[in-house]
Amino acid sequence: MFFDFFAQPAPELEQQAADALGPDRLDEPTLAAAREYGLLLRAYEHLFWDTLGVIDA
Repeated sequence: MFFDFFAQPAPELEQQAADALGPDRLDEPTLAAAREYGLLLRAYEHLFWDTLGVIDA
């Protein structure tokens, strides 16, 4: 059940993030930092799933 939960996309999270920002647009340095943090998070998640694949194999 744990893995099934994370195997599915969560489109409502994207909308919640947009709502949290409010109507103001982000300035370029803040947007660049947010992109970098997002890429780091994605890389860490990829490492997590790869590690589980190695353990499972």
